[in-house]
This record gives sequence, C-alpha cells and structure tokens, in this order.
Amino acid sequence: MIPLRLFNIALLVTLFFYCTHAQAQARGSIGFGAGPALPLESGYKVGNTWALQASARLSNRFALTPTLSIERIVSQNKGRYNGYYFEGSPRGINLVMLSLPVRYYITGGVFAALGPTLFVGGEDASSSGIGGTGGIGYDLPVDAHSSFELMLHCDRVLVYDHPVALLGLRLTYKFNFRKRKI
Repeated sequence: MIPLRLFNIALLVTLFFYCTHAQAQARGSIGFGAGPALPLESGYKVGNTWALQASARLSNRFALTPTLSIERIVSQNKGRYNGYYFEGSPRGINLVMLSLPVRYYITGGVFAALGPTLFVGGEDASSSGIGGTGGIGYDLPVDAHSSFELMLHCDRVLVYDHPVALLGLRLTYKFNFRKRKI
C-alpha cells in the first residue's frame, strides 16, 4: 500500500512540474525562507531552518546562491550533565551556516544545487566546521518580479563531533532583480 501512495505522490509532483509554465533560466534575486529540518540520526526531533539567500546569475542555466541560515536541531532527550560536560543522549543545538551552492537549472523551474557549507554552533563553537549541501527544487513564478521556491535539501554538519545529515524542506519567497517575461 505504501509504494502505491509514494507512486501517486511522485506522479502528482511530476505533473505539477510539467503543467506549470516557468522558464529554465537563472536569475539574480534575494529571498527569505523557512521550513522543517529533520536530522537523519536517532535521538533528534524535527527542527527548523530560517534562511536568507541571494542568487547571482553565472550563465543562462547556472547561478551561485550564497545562503545564510540558522538551523535548529532539537534533541529528543536531555543529556546528563556530570559537572564538566553533557554525556549520554544527544543535545539540541543552533547552527549558523553559510552555504555557497551552485545551481543548475534543468528544465522549466526545476534545479539541482551542490556546494560547500561553513557552520558554527554549540558551546564555545564546538560544533563548527566545513560540510556540504545538496538538493533539488522548483522555482514557481508569481509575477514579473517575484517567485516562490520549494527546495528539498540535505546538509552535512557536525553536532558535538558526531556527523549528522539534515534533510530539510524550505519554502522561499524571492524578489528577482530583472523582470521575467510572462
């Protein structure tokens, strides 16, 4: 029963992408987005992400999209404090992340993104380092100067020396610098 449900969802998403009109064109823009973030490791609940992103057109199909975001990773349980540090179950953490992915616009408004990420967070910046981000998304034009973007992304970060993958779904409102032909 579940595979049939996934097939129906995939079919609806595919029809949505091919039935809406959007140009496969990179654009210069700035936007703000938010959404849920799910750590793909046991011991964590669904957190959230808030992002400010810019986009600089490199060519007709490529764009550099620097993104400054705050990721909230929520622990399911409380760790035990032994007087010096927490031990046992994982703790919640806030991370400030700067990502520099390059986007490739495949067709219509569909794009793929991949790039490095710098992140800082935790007590005394103990969860800081270099990771990566990747994802796929859709850019839906609203009018000549604005659009909504829906992106499924995965980020790799360290949470107190443990690598954690974050799966996120972000909805972003973008203001495009150049007028879109409608």
